[in-house]
Amino acid sequence: MKVELSTVAEFSRPYYEWQQKKVLDRMQKEKEEFAKREKEEEEIKRKAEEKKQEEARKKEEARKKEEQIRKEAEKKKSKKANKTVVDLGDEEEDEPEDEANSGEDEAEGEDDEDGEGEEDDDEEEDCEEEEDVIEEL
Repeated sequence: MKVELSTVAEFSRPYYEWQQKKVLDRMQKEKEEFAKREKEEEEIKRKAEEKKQEEARKKEEARKKEEQIRKEAEKKKSKKANKTVVDLGDEEEDEPEDEANSGEDEAEGEDDEDGEGEEDDDEEEDCEEEEDVIEEL
């Protein structure tokens, strides 16, 4: 509400000036409040976005940890399975091949420089002795 002050009478001029100043002050105040609200809304949006990113990061870290734990568990299971398969395979091979391995054991003893072949011979002899004891019973 802007009034041309040149057309206003001299005695009513202060009233119109006061009224215009009041309107201009109100407009300035509203602009400041609007800018403040926009700034607050932007701040809220920014914080919400940061929070979402933080949550996404935490979820990703948790997912990676769970995946790592799962992989480690699978590795342990596979190692245990491999050990049991190897153990079962060794036990099955020792029993029926005692007579067939007698010639091979001597060859293994010659190949092993560490003396491991001799230990295998001792183990097989122990197994043969146990089988003899079991047969006697």
